[in-house]
Amino acid sequence: MTATDSDMLVKEDSSLHFLLDANKKWAKAIEDSNPDFFMEQNAGQAPSFLWIGCSDSRVPPNHITATNPGDIFVHRNIGNAVLALDLNANAVMQYAVDVLKVKHLIVCGHYKCGAVHAALGHSSKFFLTKAGLPIIEQWIAHIRTLDAQFHDTLKRLPPQVRFDLMCELNAITNAKNACLSVVVQNAWKRGQKLVVHGWCYRLANGIIEDLNFEVDDPKQVEYTFEAAMKHAIKKAVATQ
Repeated sequence: MTATDSDMLVKEDSSLHFLLDANKKWAKAIEDSNPDFFMEQNAGQAPSFLWIGCSDSRVPPNHITATNPGDIFVHRNIGNAVLALDLNANAVMQYAVDVLKVKHLIVCGHYKCGAVHAALGHSSKFFLTKAGLPIIEQWIAHIRTLDAQFHDTLKRLPPQVRFDLMCELNAITNAKNACLSVVVQNAWKRGQKLVVHGWCYRLANGIIEDLNFEVDDPKQVEYTFEAAMKHAIKKAVATQ
């Protein structure tokens, strides 16, 4: 695409024009308040946190944590998944842990997650494939498996409570997956300080819920996982 083509697209789409205009205003405001900000950004990054979250447009990590560019290294996908065969997520973890030496790896899900909603049967199995969305169907298969694993407990819960609980269980499970990754296991073996957390963001009030999953030692993974899952289920059942 040529510069002329790009200019034409911007003129045709007022939303793009708005974004570019807003960017200029943002950059000027930052420079006015902190003249060295962009020079420091240009020099390099040294974030303490790796955030693995959902791609949902309502859950921007820096915004909901009131942090600045450079504070958090971010990876986002549908359903905040950490899957063993996902080269993208594993490459992000490797760079964050091995190169940037982040101190904390946060897997943050969110309530009202569309991926969880689809996996719960609100879009029946293979519905997405029939609707022309086979890639998404495959991507959320691990959430369907989790739903089946806890079916007996989940079926007794009201729909909204079940939905919220599955958002939590999904985040906890993916935090465990991060712990079991080659990258994190190797970091712990060499004595690198790294804590893995499981969180869930509530759209209704803007608050991040700590899901009681916090691990800094491979020996803690299974126990912490089981305890966090049981705590989430117990809390959900108690709301009835």
